[in-house]
Amino acid sequence: MSESQVDASPVSIDLRHLPPVFMPEAIVLRIEEALALLALEPSGSDS
Repeated sequence: MSESQVDASPVSIDLRHLPPVFMPEAIVLRIEEALALLALEPSGSDS
């Protein structure tokens, strides 16, 4: 059971070890941009 928690832990730790350039704000902005692009593109209709 503890192993599944260990799998999630390294992700947060790695983010903390990243340089200040990769701040949560930048990540959030990138996520928002991706969501905006997905919202602009109609999903399920290529034509």
